[in-house]
Amino acid sequence: WDFAVIASKQEGQADVASFTGGSSETRIGGIDGEVRDIDFERRKYYFLTDPDSLPGYIVEGPDLEVFVSTRNPEADRRNGRETFGAILSLNADPNDTLSVSDTVVRLTPNDDYYFVTSDKTVFPLIVLRSTLANEYRLGVSYSYSSENAEPPPPVGNFDDERAPGDSLYLKMLKPAWDDIKGDDLLASPWSPTRRLEAKNIYSLGARDIDLATLKLNIRNGASNSRPSTLGEYDYLEICGLDLINNVTGFGLEREGVADNQKGPDGIIDRQYIDDRGGILFFPDLRPFDPSLVDLNGGEFRAPGRLEHRRRALGHRTVGTGSETTYERLPASEA
Repeated sequence: WDFAVIASKQEGQADVASFTGGSSETRIGGIDGEVRDIDFERRKYYFLTDPDSLPGYIVEGPDLEVFVSTRNPEADRRNGRETFGAILSLNADPNDTLSVSDTVVRLTPNDDYYFVTSDKTVFPLIVLRSTLANEYRLGVSYSYSSENAEPPPPVGNFDDERAPGDSLYLKMLKPAWDDIKGDDLLASPWSPTRRLEAKNIYSLGARDIDLATLKLNIRNGASNSRPSTLGEYDYLEICGLDLINNVTGFGLEREGVADNQKGPDGIIDRQYIDDRGGILFFPDLRPFDPSLVDLNGGEFRAPGRLEHRRRALGHRTVGTGSETTYERLPASEA
């Protein structure tokens, strides 16, 4: 998979990336205006839990502490940052057999990171202000709240539960490169952490994009004639980026309006692009390698298109009701 991007810069904005001046149209986003599916923004966006686990509890910003490795604790302390000895593990449990010790510094909300909770009961997201280097670890402690049920115990020894001098017990969100034996996270004991990094956020390689001129196509395949449609459906729709009519805001299932007022309309839905920052957000958490959450589809999708979308992404539905699951298509059907 890849997506090809063409756009113009906004009037009056400085030239950035491959924009060439004026309001001329140019390709952006990597080599020849192409962004590959594997080129998502790395080491910057993290979930607190595996999205497939669907925790169902609320985490608010004040209930979260974020820590990162420090290689110069004395300098951090001189700059007013508090450093800690920490033990990081998959579950922030002192009894975890897989753990690593480190010296960490606590990050400052808003200055070092911000916490996105627009869908906070399911997918709260940490957004780091700067990309984290490979050799640094990222860990968290947090507590839950719940309006209708008794929340589970805090993850790690959260701030108000530890005494001075106590070691931190943190949940590992990102291991250091040295923690991954053989340089292969999938084969590493730390492999569960790969589910904690968001893989649905892409940089288009330029800022201040003029949305009126933006043209974005998603293509599948390795040849020069890669298709941007599957049958009658565009991959923009299949990947969830074009579900509404951008003028009316109506989706395919909207009743009582003319068909030409419904989406999709062949244009990326505006809520999925940050034109100032040049960032593209897919509504699916793993748009090109869907997990259970993605295959379920979400309330924002037209129910009548769900199975076609699953097959387009190489899966099919097996079973019904509570026994419903998904499996990969055999090679003869893919």
